[in-house]
Amino acid sequence: MAKSERQKAKACAWKWFSKYIRARDCLDTMGDLKHGICITCDNVIRFEKMDAGHFIPGRSDAVLFDEHNTHGQCVSCNRFKQGMWVSYEKALLSKYGFAEVARLKELYFTDVKLTELEFREIADYYRMKYKGVCNG
Repeated sequence: MAKSERQKAKACAWKWFSKYIRARDCLDTMGDLKHGICITCDNVIRFEKMDAGHFIPGRSDAVLFDEHNTHGQCVSCNRFKQGMWVSYEKALLSKYGFAEVARLKELYFTDVKLTELEFREIADYYRMKYKGVCNG
């Protein structure tokens, strides 16, 4: 079945958001764009091998593009260890505090449906942020 224009726009938005998150976290943890540290296990990962993993799981529009809900994570923690949510929560409590972690948890129950245009705007926004981080 062919992808709709909305699905294509969502995939493009995710591509740029993911690249930005991974670049942001590589710079924050290692100081370069080649390697980063997994938020949950502290392993060093190459940018190309890093996932943009979510604390609050799911692919709903409410959590998908939240920068505080998404961080550089190794494939093992993100895909094979259910996101290592206990370690992830500890890291987020340290990084953002209790109120922000509580806000993120509430997103699990929030229903948001973004439009094709909104996904295109998200893609443009994170393409610019990614390029700004890479050239900065």
